[in-house]
Amino acid sequence: MLNVTESMILAIALSLSLVVSLTCTILLWRRIKHFKDGMGRRAPFILAGMAVMLIIFKAVRLIILFQNPINNSLVESLPPITVLMALPVTSLILLYPMEVMRPGWLKWKHTLWFAVPWLIEVIISTQMNYTHLFSVREIIYHIEKPDVWWRLIMCCVAVLVNLTIVAVPYNRWKSSASREWLWTYFAFALMQMAFCVGRIMTGNIAILLLVECGGILYISWATYAELYELIPAPRNTTKEPDVTMTKKSESVQEDAIAIWKDIEQMMEYGVFRDPALNFDKLCQMLNSNRATVQQSLRENTGVNFGDYLDRVRISHTLALLHSRADIDIASAFFEAGYRTRTIASRSFKKVTGLSPEEWKEKHKG
Repeated sequence: MLNVTESMILAIALSLSLVVSLTCTILLWRRIKHFKDGMGRRAPFILAGMAVMLIIFKAVRLIILFQNPINNSLVESLPPITVLMALPVTSLILLYPMEVMRPGWLKWKHTLWFAVPWLIEVIISTQMNYTHLFSVREIIYHIEKPDVWWRLIMCCVAVLVNLTIVAVPYNRWKSSASREWLWTYFAFALMQMAFCVGRIMTGNIAILLLVECGGILYISWATYAELYELIPAPRNTTKEPDVTMTKKSESVQEDAIAIWKDIEQMMEYGVFRDPALNFDKLCQMLNSNRATVQQSLRENTGVNFGDYLDRVRISHTLALLHSRADIDIASAFFEAGYRTRTIASRSFKKVTGLSPEEWKEKHKG
């Protein structure tokens, strides 16, 4: 049973979570409304759906709390409604990175894979009479009851669905995010799953507060990344360039002039579009050492590899913007090899002297 102090703390946490979720929903909706590039990205819709579900959950809990500040249902173990909603929530948590990593993957048949099991769960769950539990000891004591082990099975299924995030197929040419983004997302999802399992099993007020804090961190980070980091992947991406090419002729002398010719040829082939391209990988592709490649770059460009790569990518970005009226800056950044809007914008300003917004304003019309 909650005491007055615990009820006040929980009310504050729920209110804060409600405000954050509502703010994220509004920001995501504004982004959805501005999708005029025809790329059909659905990831923001899924994330907005999660935010809306959070709003509903928090609002219902606040209403219950205000009606009865010491309501036992808020600290109940294996609460039926929470367990019932665990599967759709974890499904959305999984579907979001799937759509980010593989835009267009989510089709009707994939949606049914997640929807049908939940509908079966709902049908079975509505036929049961539930035992109210308030500790792990009570769960163990009543474990033989069908409604108890059924709820435990549903919790395990939700956990397994959540853990499959680690198996999300990643393709850097189709993804709207980097592999690092996926692992960060997985860490947030795993953290929130651990908090939720602890809350469902124990009904502990401290863990309940951790769930609220974890939810705030998760939806805030995911919304920020969606708005400012992820670059939408176009539906029709061009053919993936061959980034595994190596220098075949071992008889070619590894001097600065020969290396530079190879670098220029590689850039013509579009190797710069590989988001994972770095100096070490370039040296490996050239079958040369770091010192020789660095010397060649300095003699022919006067800058280091990072600055040279930015020049090439931004030059390609500008060429796309000038030659294709159907492409926007975000899509051009993607095709040039960038994976985060922040880095791409910073490089754009460093090379052109203008931010993307200033460039668009200058070349408007």
